[in-house]
Amino acid sequence: MQKRRFQHLNFTIKGQTPTKKSTHESKWSKKHGRFIVAPSLKYLQWEETAVLQLCNQKNQMDLETIVEPVWCVFMIYRFGKIQVDLSNLYQSLEDALEKAQVIKKDFQVSSHDGSRRILGVPKGSERAEIEIKKFWK
Repeated sequence: MQKRRFQHLNFTIKGQTPTKKSTHESKWSKKHGRFIVAPSLKYLQWEETAVLQLCNQKNQMDLETIVEPVWCVFMIYRFGKIQVDLSNLYQSLEDALEKAQVIKKDFQVSSHDGSRRILGVPKGSERAEIEIKKFWK
């Protein structure tokens, strides 16, 4: 049986989306013999949870990995009022989409038009809602 192709998809990742760049820390690498910049444990835990959620939703949709250019709208609901860089939030979500094999490579995201970050949501309702459509040139 052939897997389903996509036209319009919606995914939800529950939890507070961390920024990609500001959640790094310096760690000593035995392999490299120097300090390297690596993702923090908090970021890695979020990413693992996000990838599992995306994989479950993808499997329920019986969806193939997307290989063509896409348009994504990221609605990111965050607890608190701290301003964070929206483009860093995109990077976290794009990397999770790639690791979950929803998309083949994150450079396929050709547009973020309409994306937003919404601050001040109640604790426990943090989430990222992702809408994916084919990108029409």
